[in-house]
Amino acid sequence: MAMALTPAVHPPCTQWCAPTVWRLARTPCCSAVADIRKAEGDEVAPVAGDSLFDQVSTLCANHLFSPASRREEVLLTREMRRNLVTRFSAASLHRNALFVAEDVLSGEIVASCGLEVSQLDADGRAARFADELLSCSERPLLSNLVVVPQFRRQGIARRLVRTCEATARRWGYDELLIKVERGNSGAERLYAACGYALLAVDTRAEKPQAGRWRVRWVPTTNLVLRKRLASYQAVGVLPSAMHSILGGLLQEGMNKLRESAASPQSAQK
Repeated sequence: MAMALTPAVHPPCTQWCAPTVWRLARTPCCSAVADIRKAEGDEVAPVAGDSLFDQVSTLCANHLFSPASRREEVLLTREMRRNLVTRFSAASLHRNALFVAEDVLSGEIVASCGLEVSQLDADGRAARFADELLSCSERPLLSNLVVVPQFRRQGIARRLVRTCEATARRWGYDELLIKVERGNSGAERLYAACGYALLAVDTRAEKPQAGRWRVRWVPTTNLVLRKRLASYQAVGVLPSAMHSILGGLLQEGMNKLRESAASPQSAQK
């Protein structure tokens, strides 16, 4: 059974305005296969109302933080939408890309992740104060990778990681960073299998936590992982260089054959 995103219907609330929360509705399918693409155009416009950001924020709220109640779900969804729009909309000041995986049968979003260029220090930590920016440089960071449970173990997460790696190479970077909350053994195993190694431990990281009326960002510890990437030039130019070399050798061989055929000795034979 595949899962399609449909808006959840909730009774009206008179105390605060809840954003649209998308539920996964069961639809029959033969296999869990998804296509990956980059969100573009109006999809990443920082506007209110039902949008791709609503669906992705619902995925993140439910499957990254596991809310204990509907109220927590709505609060986390609203906070994640605000965070995603700030970082991955067309209005963001930093280079970024938001990728989604869609069920090939229903077209619904079943996974997503973000890639952004951030100012990070040598240990992959963001600056907290202005003077710390002096020790930071632009580095690509993959974040918010989430796959709905019904589509896990299908290779979708690995494909999203590879897509981000290829994009970072095209942007001219030779590395990609990922931050994982310490204790998330499943994510640690995934990234280790993808070739990522521990760079540093960030003890001053934060994560959203839903309270009764609002979301607070509370302290947590993240593992900063890094993978060295082959340069885009090396990946893209080497095949062309080999093609030129082989073409030159072939042309040289053909010229020698023509010279041999046109020589007097060849004519006598």
